[in-house]
Amino acid sequence: MSPHATRVGKDKILDVAEGLFTERDYKSVSIRDIAQACGVTNAALYYHFENKEMLFAEVLENHAQQLSDHMRQAAVGVEDRREQLIAILSRYASLAGHRRSPLFLLRHKAAGLDKQKAVRQHERLFQAILLPIEEVLVGAVDDGELQPLPAGYSAASLLLGMLHGMTQHRRMCHQESIQPEDVEVVVDVFWGGLQR
Repeated sequence: MSPHATRVGKDKILDVAEGLFTERDYKSVSIRDIAQACGVTNAALYYHFENKEMLFAEVLENHAQQLSDHMRQAAVGVEDRREQLIAILSRYASLAGHRRSPLFLLRHKAAGLDKQKAVRQHERLFQAILLPIEEVLVGAVDDGELQPLPAGYSAASLLLGMLHGMTQHRRMCHQESIQPEDVEVVVDVFWGGLQR
C-alpha cells in the first residue's frame, strides 16, 4: 500500500469516527461500527490505530488541530493585533462556541474513557485552541502594545474565559448564541485592561 493511500484511508477513518463519536458517544461506538461506516474491515482500522482509545485520542487531536488552523487562518492578512484577536475569537465562536459543535460534543461524550487519559486529552485540546491566541498576545507584548501578566497566568486563557463567560451569559438570558459585537466587546475590555 502506498504512503499516500494509507494517509487518505486514515483521514477517512478519522472523519467517520468523529461523526460517530459526536453523534453518539465514546462508549456506545465500537470499532466494528466505525469499520462498517467506513466500508472497511476491523483489521483495516487496527492497521492505523492500536485500539478505540487511541483512535478517539487522534480524533480529538485532529479536530483540535483543524480548529487551531482555522483560527489562525482567520487572522491572515490582518495587521492590527487587536483586530487579529477579534478575527481569531470570532472564528472560534462560530466553529466551537455552541453546544452542538463537534468540539463540545467530543469533550462531553467521552464517558467510558479512562479519566486520567481524558483529562490529558482535554489539556492538549485546550492548548491547541489557546496557541493561536497566545501567539498574537505574545506579539502584542513584544511590540509593547500590552503589558504581560504576572508569571503563572495565561493571558490567552483569561481572554478565552471571558469569551466563554459571555457565551454562558447569552445562554442564561435565553438569547441567541454569541454575536460578533460580543467578541469585540470582550476583546476591547481585555485589551483595555492590559494596554500600556
